[in-house]
Amino acid sequence: MKIIDFIVFTGGPRAYAPNRLRKEAKKNNIIFRAYLYKYLNIKLNGAPQNYIFSYKGRELPPAKGVFLRALGEMAEYNPYKYFLIDWFESKSAKVINSASFKKWPSLDKTSQHLVYLKNDIPFINSAVFGSQESATAWANPSRFPFIVKSNVGSCGTEVYKIKSRRALKRLLKPFNKRTVKGLLFQEFLPGGEDLRVIVLNGKVLGAMKRIASKGNYLTNYSRGGSVENYDLTGDASASKIALKVTDTFSLDYCGVDLMRGKDGGWKVLEVNRACQFEGFEKATGVNVAKKVLEFAVG
Repeated sequence: MKIIDFIVFTGGPRAYAPNRLRKEAKKNNIIFRAYLYKYLNIKLNGAPQNYIFSYKGRELPPAKGVFLRALGEMAEYNPYKYFLIDWFESKSAKVINSASFKKWPSLDKTSQHLVYLKNDIPFINSAVFGSQESATAWANPSRFPFIVKSNVGSCGTEVYKIKSRRALKRLLKPFNKRTVKGLLFQEFLPGGEDLRVIVLNGKVLGAMKRIASKGNYLTNYSRGGSVENYDLTGDASASKIALKVTDTFSLDYCGVDLMRGKDGGWKVLEVNRACQFEGFEKATGVNVAKKVLEFAVG
């Protein structure tokens, strides 16, 4: 069976990252495929090491490099990653972030914070509650405004700035005692800007500053924020934290989001194991797609 140089698994073939990877692969004569999770099938035959992985009815081809994207912690296709990693690594493929997936099968925003605590990584003051009653009792007037976000949201979705107890109750109304556990409460830090640092193979590719649009608190490029290059030359702290986060979570590729705390130091907002890079390429001029292909394929 013909070996594919690079396969990206995705939920959206028209998304920026798969398209950029495809175009860059074509420029560099790299055999590339973008596969949709919905066409994957696994047949388990009950014997050790005996399963068949197929795509659109045909056995998955071997590959040199594999990139698992669009696997949110609650995505319906998330369980596929265990089989994909086993399948391709048994055929000597390099699966990006394989070690991290094995160590942390799920890496939601709340789970990340325990790792930050254990490894002395600075982060924004946060809280998680098991019931609406506990959350509303915590929300005394001195805490407003604060941020409430979904444990598994991405691209700035499901992030809310709460300014009053009424607003909090309105947000929590659709939730019950079980689902409210999927929310992370964080201190609101003014300033309207943060950093996205992308790290690949233990090296910082660069950083972009994300700036919220007027009247907005979300800095995400996908939510209307503007982006510009951020020179890390004179900011060793941001690079140091990003590299420490990357190493701690055993990552080959990731985006580390940082924001200035009230003490002026950088705090980690979150780490993303399959971060988007459209705004980053625009702001920094770094060809992320090419570098990912070079790392995975050689």
